[in-house]
Amino acid sequence: MQHPSLILQGIVKASEMDSFNLPYYQPSMEEVKMVARDEGSFDLVEEQVFDLNWDVANGGNVAGIIRAVSESMLASRFGETILDELFSRFAAIVAELSPQGEVEIRYFHNIFPEERMSSILRRK
Repeated sequence: MQHPSLILQGIVKASEMDSFNLPYYQPSMEEVKMVARDEGSFDLVEEQVFDLNWDVANGGNVAGIIRAVSESMLASRFGETILDELFSRFAAIVAELSPQGEVEIRYFHNIFPEERMSSILRRK
């Protein structure tokens, strides 16, 4: 299946794509605790680490996880009108490549680890 790029179709300008940077950093639970403690305004009430379902055979599942993290940044840069199409294409590509063994979970772990954390902070 062919997936023409959004640039080739004139939906996104090449200059916009070339200048877009999506930084990502996931702190460890220890880093979150340290910042909360050092800043002093909050007490850590609860902490939890949970697994994400990286079922790469389900392209929609992977696209949904990526969209949840990146949607607001992409919308502010490229506009909301392209998001449904962008993530629909992304889901189709992941689903298409996954059964062929071309997409494996390890590629996503470099960007989005399998474990996620959640913490509840209460203002002192």
